[in-house]
Amino acid sequence: MEMRRSARRTRSGGQALVVMALLAMTLFGFAAIAVDQGVGMSDRRDLQAIADSAALAGSRSLAQGKDAGHQVAIQYLARNLGLNPAGVSGCTGSGSGQCPAGSYTLGNYTLTVADGTGSMDVSVQHTRRTLVAGVLGITTEVTASAARAGSGMVPCVLCVLEPSASGALQVTGSGSVSVTGGNVVVDSTSASALKLTGSGSISTSGATLVVGGASSTGSGSITPAATTGASSVPDPLSALVAPTVTGSAVPYSLVGSSSATINPGIYSSMSVVGSGSLTLNPGIYVLTGTMGVTGSGSIGGTGVLLYFACSSYPTPCTSGQSGGSLQLTGSGSYAVTAPTASTCTSIPATCPYVGLLAFYDRNNTAGMALTGSGSSGPTGTLYAASAPLTLTGSGGAVNSLIVVRTVTVTGSGSVAVTFVGSQNYAPQGLSGLLR
Repeated sequence: MEMRRSARRTRSGGQALVVMALLAMTLFGFAAIAVDQGVGMSDRRDLQAIADSAALAGSRSLAQGKDAGHQVAIQYLARNLGLNPAGVSGCTGSGSGQCPAGSYTLGNYTLTVADGTGSMDVSVQHTRRTLVAGVLGITTEVTASAARAGSGMVPCVLCVLEPSASGALQVTGSGSVSVTGGNVVVDSTSASALKLTGSGSISTSGATLVVGGASSTGSGSITPAATTGASSVPDPLSALVAPTVTGSAVPYSLVGSSSATINPGIYSSMSVVGSGSLTLNPGIYVLTGTMGVTGSGSIGGTGVLLYFACSSYPTPCTSGQSGGSLQLTGSGSYAVTAPTASTCTSIPATCPYVGLLAFYDRNNTAGMALTGSGSSGPTGTLYAASAPLTLTGSGGAVNSLIVVRTVTVTGSGSVAVTFVGSQNYAPQGLSGLLR
């Protein structure tokens, strides 16, 4: 009898051990899956942030063509994933159709871009090895995120950010300023925020919107008539981040009639005096002092970003500090164009600045002057949130979105500001995530 009871206890104990072992394996399996799901959730969050930024960047470049938008988006995806953008097979970015909508494989990632109406879809899929669940036969896990972003129209082509001063936009003498491609907006609440003195004129293909009031003394005209009491427009480029360039500041001067070519870097000054011709290679130039052209000289270059900082660079300017400035005078020309999608491919550091030509530190109060009678003007957005802009001379033309503190137009000539979206920066504040 005792032996039978002992056998039953032995069998019961063995069954309990089996049950416990099965329970332990089940719990381990749940724990393994939970660990890998936690890693997957973290990976998905990271992928979402990357997809969002790539969609925004790509949508801002759609004005330059769909392939250009695709290219910028894929550059962002690859770079933010720590991968080499040059390894994206089938997306060279050189020439039409070289970066079409579709899927691209890079390592363990699949990058997909697609087009909507004025928008771009971006998705990224990551196939990764599991950390613990492999013991259960689950060796890989796929995480994915997607984003859609669209880019709107710029709220102003000539944006005057001064909040309260009289004459925030002022035209004196018999000069005129014409704006094509969008609106003129003056944020000042002053009763004379926009001032015309003499026979000067302002005309625009859009509207002239003034938060405060407009005044005219003389025979000057605004066509169409200004709309006063308008809503202010926030700085559309407020999300821009200053570029980072390493090295020491050096001066550069070209005197006489010779020609020269220089490379990106940090310059304490840059000048062309006389009839010489200076070419800027593509890339980012930091100016802590004056950049100027006098006489009949010229500065040319494509794929160029000019960042005007203070002598403390890379430390930002302090509030109200005067730093580097752009001063173009005389009869010379300034045929410099901003970075493009092609520049982004060869120089990834320029990708956030496609279409942006001049970028002042937001505290930099040094003036920007485009004066004289040069036949060629800059192409690309001019951004100087704290600086005054002076436009003068016997004529001039710029293809720019202009965002500055104040604007003064003087002289007897005409100044033409033309905005072409495909050649200018599309402000991030005007691009939004749609999903």
